[in-house]
Amino acid sequence: MTSDISLTRRVATLVQCATLCGVYEICYVFEYDGETNLCHVFNGFQPFSGNEVFPHGQRSVYKDIEGCVRSGYILFRDGHLCFKLFRESRTWGDAFTACQNDGGRLIVLQTSKQIEYILNVTEISGIRYHWIGLTDRKFEGEWTYIDDKGFNETIWPSVNFNNKCQRYNLDPNEADCGALNSNSRHLSDCHCNVTRDYICERPQLV
Repeated sequence: MTSDISLTRRVATLVQCATLCGVYEICYVFEYDGETNLCHVFNGFQPFSGNEVFPHGQRSVYKDIEGCVRSGYILFRDGHLCFKLFRESRTWGDAFTACQNDGGRLIVLQTSKQIEYILNVTEISGIRYHWIGLTDRKFEGEWTYIDDKGFNETIWPSVNFNNKCQRYNLDPNEADCGALNSNSRHLSDCHCNVTRDYICERPQLV
């Protein structure tokens, strides 16, 4: 389903509506009503099947597939990812906030195809560790993504969760946040106050 309408204009054709979305920075998705010639621009998007039901009946909603690239992110179409590597070290909490402020979230990796692709990208980047949107802060040992989806360890090449983080001397026996290790291609845990690079994603742009 779509979020709130950000802009409405009367245009002559569907193509003109698509063009309007293209020049409007925060357009993630647009809807065109051929009967009224109204073009609605939305600033958010959630998956749906088929046509959406609007107050005046069913009308087609079209995705702005160029929105990811326009926003400065990288589109991995086969893996349904719109992501960006941030080369600035932050704590996990600060990285979480930074992604939100950038219109997205810390990346959530749910398929082996996504994991393999991101591991390859981070390996090429030369940066060893990246925070992702995975934590067991709520319940120790119960790892969940920030969208509350469960963690499937079986799709990862290697997982090393030992609740220890020697890089944080103040509390080396607490490690509640997940990070990618591109050198050894595995997922590890570390103290959330350790500073690392991070990966944001904008799932609404895929």
